[in-house]
Amino acid sequence: MKIYDVAVIGGGPAGLSAATSASRFNADTILFEEHGSIGLPWHCAGVVSSRMIRYLNLGGSEKTILSSFDTVDVYLSLRYVFSIRSSIPQLVLDRAAFDRFLADRASSYGVKLILRSRVRSLNYADGNLIDISTDGSSYKCRIAILAEGLPGVLARSLGFNLRKLTMLPSIQYLVHVAPNLDMGIVEVHLLQGLSPPFFAWVIPIDKGVCRVGLASYRSTQLKPFIEAFLSRRFNSWRMISKSRWLIPIGGPLDRTVKGHVILVGDVAGQAKPTTGGGIISSIACGMIAGSIAGSASVEDEYSILDQYESLWRSFFDFKFKIQKIARKAVDRMRWTILSSMVESISDMNREFRVVDLDTQIDLISKLISSPRIVFTILKSLLKL
Repeated sequence: MKIYDVAVIGGGPAGLSAATSASRFNADTILFEEHGSIGLPWHCAGVVSSRMIRYLNLGGSEKTILSSFDTVDVYLSLRYVFSIRSSIPQLVLDRAAFDRFLADRASSYGVKLILRSRVRSLNYADGNLIDISTDGSSYKCRIAILAEGLPGVLARSLGFNLRKLTMLPSIQYLVHVAPNLDMGIVEVHLLQGLSPPFFAWVIPIDKGVCRVGLASYRSTQLKPFIEAFLSRRFNSWRMISKSRWLIPIGGPLDRTVKGHVILVGDVAGQAKPTTGGGIISSIACGMIAGSIAGSASVEDEYSILDQYESLWRSFFDFKFKIQKIARKAVDRMRWTILSSMVESISDMNREFRVVDLDTQIDLISKLISSPRIVFTILKSLLKL
């Protein structure tokens, strides 16, 4: 039986980036994707920073961009409160096309893509090799990179502690609405009834077409909640398609490497605790994971796998920690406190200017750098 240097489980941005990087290090790389098409079913709102796309050297992905924006309008119970304006444009991606772009890129570097292949189990065999069992087939590899997403069945089976991951059910509709929406403005709606305090989003795609989504622990209420919101927000709307997925908002795992197995993407908690967004961090961490795994397998020196832990954290750990503090603070708030705080902030400032919306550290810094806003936030927190 052929032995692959690196096997990647999961054909999303994290897995495809990991496989590409491993193959660029001359590792014989295979990737398993359980669905029949890369990019489907589509998940996430698909918003990324134009600066980060350039930084990650993803030239050619421009053809997957549907629209761009630089402003987010924030609403409190459907009433406008303030805007956040970004100096760096944010991009709305066609996620299916973007994932296919990454898949074509991986194939061009020699990655073997196996579609319609669900990995059922991974087990260590003799000589520190890993046995991979799919529906009807078996494979062997030296290093496995799990980019399986949530709920992380394989990661749990290998002993990774995923209890730290906070998985928030979400729903998103692609809808056709009356073509009078300002196509340059993305909306964030703070709504009473979402648990924990989260938000709904409205992202214009084309004339009269937008993505609308929200998240809540009350998974059985997601459909009636989003449809009630749509009916309140728009005079008329028609669903084109819908998707559901789990959003990780608990921050990264304490450990993302174990033996010859590396975790990357949502299953590693490498997403923003504030919003659950993780396209950029997943791609970046995938690149790091693939580079480390490719180098380790080619050099037959597996002790360097632990370098993945420190490398990806050097880029993202601080940001995730700050965002998790913000997430925990908001989670503790009753709706009356949260809405009062947002209204008070709005009274002081109707527009916040940031460098890049994707980082969110900019916005948090703006909020805590104002003594009046800090006083308002503290006063609100003391009422908890």
